[in-house]
Amino acid sequence: MLGITASTSSPSPHTNRDAFLPPAQSFPPSAAPIPNITINISNPSADSGSAYTVTQSVHPLTTSPCSNLTPNPPLQSSCIPKYQGQSMTPAQLARWNCLLTKYGKAHVHKHSWEWVQGNFIPFYVYQPVSRLTDYWTEWTEGIGGFISTRELTEVWGAKWRRNNGGQRTECGRRKKVIDLVTALSAQPNWNVSLALRFLTEKYETQFTPHKFCDWLKPDNVQAVLVAAVTFC
Repeated sequence: MLGITASTSSPSPHTNRDAFLPPAQSFPPSAAPIPNITINISNPSADSGSAYTVTQSVHPLTTSPCSNLTPNPPLQSSCIPKYQGQSMTPAQLARWNCLLTKYGKAHVHKHSWEWVQGNFIPFYVYQPVSRLTDYWTEWTEGIGGFISTRELTEVWGAKWRRNNGGQRTECGRRKKVIDLVTALSAQPNWNVSLALRFLTEKYETQFTPHKFCDWLKPDNVQAVLVAAVTFC
């Protein structure tokens, strides 16, 4: 599986460095080599072996791997995120920055990504849940720092499931709960909070989340809607 890597290193020193550094901080020809730090981060929710690596070279006199002695330095090629070990192309970089802007760095870096036909497609595996309400949370907000499954579906359709049979089956099972919450909250004087409270109080002691999904056949869905009439 493919991942995203980012690598940065210290840019070339300014051509007139003596004007910015005191004599005591000049660099002799025999200065020690710049240390290299590699941080490996694994994605526990993606397929086995999926990971991305961030490699950063640190200069002892700089506070940022992309800093320079000159103000407003140009972007160095070593500061460009990498994909499959190579610096991103302009098209990849533009799309990557769009993802960071839309979803935030934490959410984007939580996923592994694959570049397919001019677009980055995320990897995501449905997360284990312990409450019925977790299905709705995963759909609307996301679980564990991942992008919500509603946003994954709205932006990438079914592509993020990659025609995986298990993912496709789990999507259908969880969608029954999502549709039920939507139907309950659309009733007069109801909302999402009330619908979730109803399901929790009425069914969570009877079913595990997995078994509740399996139980939600059409006839049982209708029974739930009828039971909701007398709730509260």
